[in-house]
Amino acid sequence: MALCLREVTLVAAIVLSGGAEAYNLKPGLWEMQTKMEAAGELGQAMAAMQKQLAALPEGQRKMMADMMAKQGVGIQGLDAGGVRVRHCLSAQMVAQDRLPFEKGEGCQRQLSKRSETQMQFTLSCSDPQAQGEGEVTFVSPTAYHSRFTLDLMHEGKQERLTGTSQSTWLSAECGDIKAVE
Repeated sequence: MALCLREVTLVAAIVLSGGAEAYNLKPGLWEMQTKMEAAGELGQAMAAMQKQLAALPEGQRKMMADMMAKQGVGIQGLDAGGVRVRHCLSAQMVAQDRLPFEKGEGCQRQLSKRSETQMQFTLSCSDPQAQGEGEVTFVSPTAYHSRFTLDLMHEGKQERLTGTSQSTWLSAECGDIKAVE
């Protein structure tokens, strides 16, 4: 019943899949706090994964953090409050109106509505099989928040995952976290 790390990465892709230029977001290091809820077996699997990650020895935790950093994600925390990650938004990404993970493997994102301060989108993925919708609201050049609903196949059953996130700009320098161009 273990939740696949790929499913967690897919969630990150959804909430980060907005447009960078819609509110002239600042390039640099961003931190995103995401809270997710799921019922049934998926909710139980998420809780079990949180316990397993919390119990990882320091060496394994560092290996996982290094692996995720190579993919442009700095995991800062995973607990009952949700997932806290850092990502880098380059000046080029802002100029091209992109955020990290916009082009997920096996996923198609479709903008359904867009204004200067908000965008709505749908998402369809083949691996894992999932469909969802969400919206990103740009609060300022240094803050945006989002919400999403994702229906996915988990261990052969249709499950619903919902979530919200708050993203905040931290600094112009990204440090060890590289932008995923």
